[in-house]
Amino acid sequence: MHFPQVGHGADQSGARRQRLAQTWQHLWHIAAVILGPLLLLAAISAGTLGLIALVRVWTAGDAFFVRQLSLLLVVTLGLMLAVLSYTITIVFALRKIRAWHESNQTRKALGATWGLGFTALVILLPLLALFLQ
Repeated sequence: MHFPQVGHGADQSGARRQRLAQTWQHLWHIAAVILGPLLLLAAISAGTLGLIALVRVWTAGDAFFVRQLSLLLVVTLGLMLAVLSYTITIVFALRKIRAWHESNQTRKALGATWGLGFTALVILLPLLALFLQ
């Protein structure tokens, strides 16, 4: 029978656990970089929809054009805020990716770059569907 050495197996197991923990940590960093812009965009969209509902309630007794102008203003401001915040968070994400490249963490950088590209594609799909009708 072959009995493993006590110290040798424990060292391999500890190193394996450390690599696994480091991999999960890298995945969480990549997910934070990718999902940050999307979560902010979702929060702004939900806030805009809530504000639209409030404006409809507040302008229920007003004339049609007053309601339409109020809703147009809310939607326009929400869209502008969404575009501005998405752009800013993408810039911060790209700076983080550049820092990963400069510190030779290329796996994290490549994963985040691909994730941001996929995120941009998902955001653009409704626009592509609109124009391809």
